[in-house]
Amino acid sequence: MDRLLRFVAGFAVRVLTGLLVVLALVALAVIGLALMAAKQGYPVAYAAVVIVLALAVLGEIVMGTLRTHE
Repeated sequence: MDRLLRFVAGFAVRVLTGLLVVLALVALAVIGLALMAAKQGYPVAYAAVVIVLALAVLGEIVMGTLRTHE
């Protein structure tokens, strides 16, 4: 039973780590899209808000990762 529990916990950690990587990549893509939209003539303020929110998501991912590895 202990081995099964460790296997499930290890699998869950791998899945969650993969999801965090995907979320970080999506946040980076959103930043790129916001920059391209601002370059195309959309209001820069909207792009800035989107970029700040995406950076907040990235910051939470990094800080959460650092907190769990202390």
